[in-house]
Amino acid sequence: MKKVCLYLTALAITINSYAEQISSTSRYNDSLKTAPSSWWMLDPEIHEVPGVNTEKAYQFLEGRSSSTVVVAVIDSGIDIEHEDLKDVIWTNVDEVAGNGIDDDKNGYVDDIHGWNFLGGANGENIEFDSYELTREYVRLQQKYDQFSEAQQQADPEWEYYQKIEKEYNSTVQKMEGQFASFKEFYDQFKKAERLMEAYLDQEGLSKE
Repeated sequence: MKKVCLYLTALAITINSYAEQISSTSRYNDSLKTAPSSWWMLDPEIHEVPGVNTEKAYQFLEGRSSSTVVVAVIDSGIDIEHEDLKDVIWTNVDEVAGNGIDDDKNGYVDDIHGWNFLGGANGENIEFDSYELTREYVRLQQKYDQFSEAQQQADPEWEYYQKIEKEYNSTVQKMEGQFASFKEFYDQFKKAERLMEAYLDQEGLSKE
């Protein structure tokens, strides 16, 4: 029983500390309630949530004349049906939507609103991707595995690969250290959970 109480006390302290940290950073986290669904549109200073303050952007643009600008999104995607974007989203007029043919002969089939270059072979979204550092490391590693030492030294990308390899190994080492810390906490948490289930003679726990 003492062992159970010890683990529960440690767990409670950790959770309470985290809860206090959340509550102290946002006026919207009253009793750990979630922030508004539009939290990302709010102001970090005014509303105390990590939003981008879109309202201030609209106020800045109000009354100003507009001009057509084509913007390429280099990020994790864009909602082409968003009310502020759907009427101005770029459309490839040389491509026929949904016919499965590369009408404009640019190498991409049905690229009506651009292309997902980190997606699957057909531009569809994928569940997981990797860092550019990892992709470059793998690309170059596979390349130089086929080279002799003399060929490596003579290749124009060899020096670049050495920098990439060093950065990659450093990042892996850092991530492994973080993983070990997270795993230690997770293991303690699961152990406390098992002790709770045993003490309560119950499989599975809920907040209640």
